[in-house]
Amino acid sequence: MTDPQTARLLPWTTPDGKTCIVVGDGEGQVSRVADGMEAVQLDMAEDLLGHAADMLGDAKATFPELHYLARQLTGSLRDVRRVAESRGARLPRRGAGYRMTGFLQVSTAAQSHAEAVRLAQSLVSARLAAGARIAGPVTSVFRREGECGTGAEWQLLLATRADRYDEVEAHLLAHHPWRKPEVTAVPMVAGSKEYLHWVETATTPE
Repeated sequence: MTDPQTARLLPWTTPDGKTCIVVGDGEGQVSRVADGMEAVQLDMAEDLLGHAADMLGDAKATFPELHYLARQLTGSLRDVRRVAESRGARLPRRGAGYRMTGFLQVSTAAQSHAEAVRLAQSLVSARLAAGARIAGPVTSVFRREGECGTGAEWQLLLATRADRYDEVEAHLLAHHPWRKPEVTAVPMVAGSKEYLHWVETATTPE
């Protein structure tokens, strides 16, 4: 990636429900397929709204029919929301420099400072992250085995490229001592040219 490209939320998920993102100029095959699927989803939502209006105006509509309609509307609304999030994130906004950059901030947590440092060093050494910030200890409140608990954790924030997220996630899951560690990511919607160039360079495989 010579220049920052657009990160696009796709209108489908992986088989296990994970978000799919493509990074590019919006002209590739995946983007064209996504455009077509979004158009179909919006058309289906419009048809469903018309059907819903007719059914709600029918005094003879039964509870099972209305329940089925509610389920269909829920699914359609979920699709439309994803389309709106994807398109909204790619719209230009007021203020210089706003853009989706193709880079992510990945978050995880560790039980100790030493463990957080070890994870950070392993990711940076593997060129999966350009850098890491470690903060803590922070208090975590969580539910586990049906009960609420609290504990001290160290937060780890990693700077990386969107097209390397799958590798970052796989690395964390393989090297983290917890069985189900937090691994989440949010897009960097904007950033200085110099900083993003550093992230790109530092995460390019040798």
